Amino acid sequence: MIVQKTDYAKHADLLSKKQILDAVTPFLYPAKKVPDTFVSAKVKGMDDIVISFFLNIGGNYTPLLKSTQQAYGITAKEIFDHISHTDYGYTLSPIMDILKELNLSEALAISDDDTHSLFYVLTNNTCSYGAAAIANPVVLHELREKFKCSLYIFPSSVHEVLLMPVQNIPNAVPNELADMVKEINHNVVGPEEFLSDHVYLYDYEQNCIRTLA
Repeated sequence: MIVQKTDYAKHADLLSKKQILDAVTPFLYPAKKVPDTFVSAKVKGMDDIVISFFLNIGGNYTPLLKSTQQAYGITAKEIFDHISHTDYGYTLSPIMDILKELNLSEALAISDDDTHSLFYVLTNNTCSYGAAAIANPVVLHELREKFKCSLYIFPSSVHEVLLMPVQNIPNAVPNELADMVKEINHNVVGPEEFLSDHVYLYDYEQNCIRTLA
């Protein structure tokens, strides 16, 4: 993926408003890393994470700047309506399937009955900046219909999140789960891919995401 910074407000005659909206792609980022000039929005229930909107123009990704938003007269509602009615193109895979495909399950000594094998990886079709799938209302609805239970959400990186049905870890202690995330972030995840040290919960009964620890 090529990421560049282009101010399309200076070229408002080159692209139509519809073309800009059609190019909008959501990324998830740590809130503290997103500049004020970027168009972004809070993720309800994930206080330290924001959706930052990028434009996919010819395969190049550039931040949607507030100046561009103003130049085209694009409202926040138009952006969210577009995101909510666009096929996100997500993938949901058991982590064991991915490890076996990469021939890593034996190397990591993870068996089919290991607790870690119960994780699911949620990302997009390109496996790049796919963590935003968890903030898409269409995706969340389909996860709700598939699992029909509450889910732990582990922010693996900006590229994906890990999901696990709560009943798969019946005696989980939230702070211990958060400590596990912190340790992995510290030892495995690069600074440019870091998303969050928190653990979140999709609450099936309340149909919402909230920060667990």
